[in-house]
Amino acid sequence: MRTSFLFSTSFIFYALVSGSLFSEFISPNFTASYHRFIDDKGAFLFSRNGTFEVAVFNPGGKTNFYLCVIHVASGTIIWSANRDAPISSSCKMELTVQGISIAGQDGNLKWATPPLRSSVHALLLTEMGNLVLLDRFNGSLWESFHYPTDTIVIGQHLPEGAILSSAVSDDDLSTGDYQLAITDSDAILQWQGQAYWKLSMDIRAYKNSNYIVEYMAINRTGLFLFGHSGSAVVIQISLSPSDFRTAQLGASGRFMIRRFSASDREQEFLGPINDCQIPLICGKIGLCMDTKSNRATCSCPQGFHRVSQNSSGCMPSGRSLPRACDSTSQLNPSALSYSRLGYDMDYFSIDFSEPVRYGVNLSVCQEFCTSDCSCLGIFYANSSGSCYALENDLGSIISSAADDDDDLWGYIKVIVGAASDLNNTIVIKLNNSL
Repeated sequence: MRTSFLFSTSFIFYALVSGSLFSEFISPNFTASYHRFIDDKGAFLFSRNGTFEVAVFNPGGKTNFYLCVIHVASGTIIWSANRDAPISSSCKMELTVQGISIAGQDGNLKWATPPLRSSVHALLLTEMGNLVLLDRFNGSLWESFHYPTDTIVIGQHLPEGAILSSAVSDDDLSTGDYQLAITDSDAILQWQGQAYWKLSMDIRAYKNSNYIVEYMAINRTGLFLFGHSGSAVVIQISLSPSDFRTAQLGASGRFMIRRFSASDREQEFLGPINDCQIPLICGKIGLCMDTKSNRATCSCPQGFHRVSQNSSGCMPSGRSLPRACDSTSQLNPSALSYSRLGYDMDYFSIDFSEPVRYGVNLSVCQEFCTSDCSCLGIFYANSSGSCYALENDLGSIISSAADDDDDLWGYIKVIVGAASDLNNTIVIKLNNSL
């Protein structure tokens, strides 16, 4: 569908010593850098009513600069162009008839819009925060709303199959470890391709219909998954009315909805609520205590120790860990063993994954993991014989007081080395039937 925008040839601008601020539209050929617009912190284009701005901006005052769309009143970055290719304060963004490009100090291209079907007539920033390249008929050639980073706003759709990717931190907009994926039935949080939260499982989510999900959107009254050509709500989260709100996948791995009114930002929704459901909340193989307050308390499982004082995560004592499908995966099976994690343990992905084997004993489960270089550990359900594989990377372990977790036993694949506590290590070659 071709989108057209009303275009005015009369630009409203204000002359400054460092550069001119533009309202709503800019024509090619135009160049911006932080230095050129330093008096306005890199901002050079505003939406018609000044709700949003486009700026060459450095979050947190750091040395990395990004081309950003920012909600002015709250200071919220809703989109960034070159998130994985930051530039310095003197580097330039250029608008030409071919599109937008950003170059580094050496002149090499850092980021650019894709090839367009016709020449650019103007760059538009809408009152919804959408950055749009227009052709001479005011038709849309490219829109930032179609290339979301970690945030969507009112008026923006996140279609089925699309994702939001977290930033590394509030100051480092590079692509982080977490994703929010829109499927044909739900919105799912993932780490390394493993699910750890679903919108439909949240207590505030209400399922209205069984239509196939087509897109996610937020509006004045909440968050919605729509289907049936946008006419039916599949899942909804109802919220208090607000004229501006954002839905963001934060650097922490949580999905957050916030609204802004007057001078305050209010968090309206958070998922998951429990700290221990965040895959790396305590680092690799770190032990997260699952408490009633939902706040994480981190330690190491018995037989494991902290990686270092300055970093999170744990290592097996007297053992080393294999890496998924690299040279260590070619080790003789006799060089591999399994360190038991202890009782009452759980893992974030178990509730969202299917067992790799059903109705088997522990030895068969371990043998499967040993033969698969992507497998770095297992959880074994004793009563059902279900075998769950921890693949490609390891997250945090959950310590739970729930009675039904006595049946779930966890083991981490290790490389045999120096002597360690044999009570915590189950060697493959033993026909252990625990």
